[in-house]
Amino acid sequence: MKKIAWAILLIAVVVIAFFQYKHYVKYSASDYFNYALNDSIDVNYYDKQAVLQYYKNAYELGSFARQIWANHGVDINIPDQEKEISKQAVLYYQQLWAATRMLEKKLVLSARLKRSGLDNKQIKLLFEQGIDPATYSYKKRVEAARSWLGLQIGDVGQEVWELQQLLIKKGYTMPQDGTFGIETQTALKEFQESKNLFPSGKVNLATIKELVK
Repeated sequence: MKKIAWAILLIAVVVIAFFQYKHYVKYSASDYFNYALNDSIDVNYYDKQAVLQYYKNAYELGSFARQIWANHGVDINIPDQEKEISKQAVLYYQQLWAATRMLEKKLVLSARLKRSGLDNKQIKLLFEQGIDPATYSYKKRVEAARSWLGLQIGDVGQEVWELQQLLIKKGYTMPQDGTFGIETQTALKEFQESKNLFPSGKVNLATIKELVK
């Protein structure tokens, strides 16, 4: 009987020690409460304060979570809805987390826009005027193609070559030689008709807006 009792006691000690160890590992791990920083953000964002605020918020999230656990036994990740301090702590944490995520998304988007060719000045314009990147990109394409305005049969040059290139990409057949001949005119008329535009065979602003979509 003594052997059985000792065996049971030993098992109990092992089980208790195991759960205490798990508890220690969970709450003593340095990264348990840390906010995972995103390494895809634009650290050269036009508003330096936004970058600093992102890092400050990330640090505050981890620091607050550790303090509220150490001082009050509240686990931000597993809140006790019966305790007022737990509810208040979670509310504060969630608000700070949401603000940090919003900053992070903006900084990641800025990095992506820079990879597409935009600079800080253009990105600032996008964000501060509330223009979405797709709309901004479309407007830039329209502006870049304004040199095509008035192109018609008989014209020759780089603008005609660019127009032909775009029409060919859209499935029309013609030589890409920089000369606005009958084949280019026919293709342009067909394109205009497909977009419910008057088939003049001459490039106007309405045609450009459809071509660069």
